[in-house]
Formats: sequence, structure tokens, C-alpha cells
Amino acid sequence: MAESAGGWYEAVGPADGLRQGDLVPRCWVPRLDDPWPPEAGAAGTVEYSVQAERHHVIVLTQSCDLANQPLPGTALVGLLADLTTLSEDQPAFASTAVRNELRLGRRLGLYLLDQQAISAELPQDWLVVDFGDLVSVPLGWLQHAVQSAGRRPRLRVPLRERLAQALGLYYMRVAIDDHLAVPPFANASQPAPRQLLELAADELDQRVLERFAERGRPLTPRQLSSRLAVSPGEVVRSLQRLAAQGLLCAPENYGGLLTSESIGIVGGRRNHGPEVVAPDGAQLAGAVFDGHACAWDNRPFSRLTAP
Repeated sequence: MAESAGGWYEAVGPADGLRQGDLVPRCWVPRLDDPWPPEAGAAGTVEYSVQAERHHVIVLTQSCDLANQPLPGTALVGLLADLTTLSEDQPAFASTAVRNELRLGRRLGLYLLDQQAISAELPQDWLVVDFGDLVSVPLGWLQHAVQSAGRRPRLRVPLRERLAQALGLYYMRVAIDDHLAVPPFANASQPAPRQLLELAADELDQRVLERFAERGRPLTPRQLSSRLAVSPGEVVRSLQRLAAQGLLCAPENYGGLLTSESIGIVGGRRNHGPEVVAPDGAQLAGAVFDGHACAWDNRPFSRLTAP
């Protein structure tokens, strides 16, 4: 007879049968041992060796299916890992922030179970189920483990239904392209986000040069991205092309690489010297730098003008 233990679990014994949400200690689990790829025989068949390992498991097959399934059948189980051992193998799980994400169900494919004190054979720790590593176990193996276990914990209602729901949601996920998603809503006081343009390289380069001509002063990649409604990455690539052609003045320490993390604000010191550093490090004699001589990380590009 099931015995209420409070909290997440009730205590059951061998006479209480097998249900979804049962935690079963030291159950034999089949695991494939051969490395991939296997060698095919003459008839095109492949032989595998299978090992059986003991694992603590939780039953995931629906209770009605377990009751109505004739022997020999199989049951789907999840392998249980205690949080302490998991943290030793993967130090990220020792973090309080990661553990709270796990508690709230925000770690994809992982499900956290509360501590139990019913079975001495199971860890007295929080337990983690990995939905990405499930195993079909012969029903006879599982029932043998149940008979050998004595008292064991069973998830109480509605916690076993919650486990089944989490498993179902994990496998019923549907991925859709971003362009099919409903765009985000904006507050009345906030303008709706602008749609970024996708321009051919030559058209974007021309618009960048036109913007420099209109403004008549240095511009940063961030300013150009905002004014042209083009992604920062595309603006960066356009600036690199134009600087390589000598149409724009790159900052002094130009090294041929600029990422979106490098985009910054206007700043720098005035320098109207007769020479400007070109993208390849050479000097462009006679050219006049009509703006700031500036660092690469947070300063603007400028237009080269004739002396």
C-alpha cells in the first residue's frame, strides 16, 4: 500500500506495482558499446555488442500503458543524476544562478526533482533527468529491480503529470523562422522597431559615401547604421571596403579588422596634418584629413579630400 511521505513523493513497495513517476534504484539498463561507424558483414548486417549497466531511473511510460502491456514489453525510463555529482562533472551546475534556472525549468531538456528520503539506495540529493538521454528497458528488467528495491519513492499527483507534461513539451517543440514570428509590441510612448534594409554591397557603399558628403564631418559606424537603417555588421563591412579603396580615412591604428563590438561614439583629437594613414599602413601624401585623428575602437571614419 502506498504510504504518504509528504512533499513530492509517496513511499511504495513491490506490491504497489509500477507507475509513471516511480523512482527505481539500480535498474539494469542496456547501452550500446561499439564505436561508430560499425563494420557491415557480408550480408549487409551489422553486429553490435550491448552492455548492461546499473542506473537509478525514473519511469516515464504512461501508467495505463504499463498496466496493459503484455510481457515481454519495454518501458521508457530516464536516467537520474544527483546534482552534486553533476556539478563535479560540469562545474557550471555548481552555480546558484544555473541551479535556479534548472529549478525554474529554463535549462532545455533537463528536469529537476526534489530530494527524497524514502530509499537509502537512491541519492539523498536533488536529482536531474536528461530528456535527451532516454532508454527503453525490457519490462522484466524493470520489474525485477522493483522487487529488489523494497521501499521506493513515487511522484505524487500532480507532480507526476507535471513531469509528463515537461517531457511532452520537450519533444513537441516546433521551430519557426524569425520572419514568421509576430513582431514585438511597442509601448505607446516608444516607436516600433525599424525594419533593417538589406542592400547590395555597391548600393550600400554609395549610400555611405552620400551620407558623408551630406554631413561634411566624420561619422561612426553606429551613426551610419542608425541613419541608413542597416545592420551594424553590414555598415562595418562597407566602411572596410571604402577605406581599402582610399575613399574614406580609417582611424590611425587601422589593422584590417572591425567587429560589431567595436562600434562606438564620436570622439578624439583634432589633427589637420598633411598626411593620413591608409588601410594598408602606407602614407597618403598630400591628402587632408578633414576631421578627427582617432582610435579604431570608438572613433569615426572621415572622408579624404584633395589638398
